[in-house]
Amino acid sequence: LGNPMCIWNISESMCQLQCQYRYTTKFTCQNAGMCEWDDDKYSCIEPCDKLLTEATCALNTLCNWASGTCLRRCDAAYTDPDSCNSDPRCIWDKNQVVCKKTCSLIPSDTECNTSPQICEWLTTNRTCRKTCLAAGNTTAKCQDPTIVQR
Repeated sequence: LGNPMCIWNISESMCQLQCQYRYTTKFTCQNAGMCEWDDDKYSCIEPCDKLLTEATCALNTLCNWASGTCLRRCDAAYTDPDSCNSDPRCIWDKNQVVCKKTCSLIPSDTECNTSPQICEWLTTNRTCRKTCLAAGNTTAKCQDPTIVQR
């Protein structure tokens, strides 16, 4: 279990070589079934759902650790608005044509402000929320001064 080249396989109760050490080509990696190819790193990696600790999850650039689980990042998981918006962790940014982490899960003003068309930072309670338009409202409703945004 202490071997850094291994990852624990729960179903087989054994340590097995990590994907990056078992498969060195995209073809063999993708055909393995339990691994996926990372085009950015040009290497074979474990899928997010197989990474059981925050530390191992952090090593995979396609994953994020959330609520005790390693999950595929929204931009790595979805390439279209419908599938993106069907995941409560994600929101489609039509301006940048990419799926992003939903505003309420963004912890800092810096990250929140990178998506001004879909997110806005509330300084009063230090949270990020969807903009009026991103929340599904019409332009007319968002421009109506009598409507208080929450």
